[in-house]
Amino acid sequence: NTTVTDVYQAANGCDSTVIAEVLVSQLGDINISGLTSLCQGNPTTISVGNHVSYQWSTGQQSQEIIASVAGIYSVTVSDVLGCTSSASIEVFDEGIEGMISTIEPNCTFGIDGAIFIDAVIGGNAPYQYFIDGIVMDTTFEEGLSAGIYEIMIVDQAGCEYV
Repeated sequence: NTTVTDVYQAANGCDSTVIAEVLVSQLGDINISGLTSLCQGNPTTISVGNHVSYQWSTGQQSQEIIASVAGIYSVTVSDVLGCTSSASIEVFDEGIEGMISTIEPNCTFGIDGAIFIDAVIGGNAPYQYFIDGIVMDTTFEEGLSAGIYEIMIVDQAGCEYV
């Protein structure tokens, strides 16, 4: 709030003082939410909180939009007082990739092998991990015998790495 004081003097020499309190309103920061990766070319929905009006860089004027190509999406919103605020979000066209390492069993019939998911690149966390179609509780699986195992990583948007 700001107080403004102004003194007026009339031609006859009488003074008048006007004091007004001005309320200054700011919309503040806005938050754009949504998945930031396109999954194998599938679009993603991005949205911004509840406001009076919206103007997206795509020309759309709704609370949420569908992003079908990679790039930066910006929005300007306004409230009932006409205050505006802007924000941007970048949407990537990237797949999901896993970095996996193994430890071979010590002998042919041993069950001391292991598979580790060292890192996940791209996608939208959180991730789910599977070994031969069964959910892994952690990013590693121990007590494995020699063999071929299928590791799958699935992100929040359903993108898969096998």
